[in-house]
Amino acid sequence: IDWPFVTRTPRIVDAVSLGISICVAGLDAEMVFEPSGPFRNYEAEDVNVVLAALAGYFFRATLVTEGKPERLCSAQLAQGRAAAAWLGERIE
Repeated sequence: IDWPFVTRTPRIVDAVSLGISICVAGLDAEMVFEPSGPFRNYEAEDVNVVLAALAGYFFRATLVTEGKPERLCSAQLAQGRAAAAWLGERIE
């Protein structure tokens, strides 16, 4: 876990975070927002804003490598790349 503390966030952050993980796994992240699922009915712009913020978070986190396991650095980079790619697909 790369969090220094536990926090409560809006459900949209959970949804987008799940989508990023799905994207890293090579699957279609949009499945998170299926009409029959628990994360339906979010505005596209809201999802995009959270996605951009999380991409920035992960890319910024990759700048700090001292004292972090290499696997964590790799995971953060993969998540940043996945978030950026997903965002790119969404805004095309």
